[in-house]
Amino acid sequence: MPSDWTLSNVGEVTSRLRNGIAEKQNHDGVGIPVTRIETISDGFVDTEKIGWMDIDAESHKQFLLQSGDILFSHKNSLEHLGKTAQFQSEETLSHGENLLLLRPDDDIVYPRFAYFFLNTKAVRSICRSFAKKSVSQVSLNQKEVSGLPMPLPPMEEQKKIAAILDKAEEGIRKELNHKQRLQELKRGLMQDLLTDKVRVNTDD
Repeated sequence: MPSDWTLSNVGEVTSRLRNGIAEKQNHDGVGIPVTRIETISDGFVDTEKIGWMDIDAESHKQFLLQSGDILFSHKNSLEHLGKTAQFQSEETLSHGENLLLLRPDDDIVYPRFAYFFLNTKAVRSICRSFAKKSVSQVSLNQKEVSGLPMPLPPMEEQKKIAAILDKAEEGIRKELNHKQRLQELKRGLMQDLLTDKVRVNTDD
């Protein structure tokens, strides 16, 4: 680790680390919108994959997400344990159960840097090494997540690292979107060919 970096941990660089609202969810759009495990299944906060809770919004306003908040999957299959996503929106969305909320203290850590670090293979490997195993899932508690180590470069270096990784992530996302469009085109062509909607010229 470079000499001007320091070694900290998740608990020391977050102003809030907590579980979400533990109330029954519905899928009828009744009540307040809340996150589910599926909300971060693709590595970002997908507001199309949310649940709802028919509860009083005012009394649960402390669970409202803020832009920059990180959601961390601490109860999941071993494969998906430690998956994270960062909320980067002004939409109204509350923090549901089975995901931990990590709110970076931006006086100490640049939120985007914290997100990228928590997404590294090294962190996922640490999580898996001491996860508690049950029949259908594995889990980490708040204390274990709080103790995850995090190296801290100077703030300006954190911002530069995050900017480079953001650019790389944008490129990857564009390539994945292009791949998806090609796959959809292929499926459409296969359907047309196999149902005789499009004829193949065999005269050549």
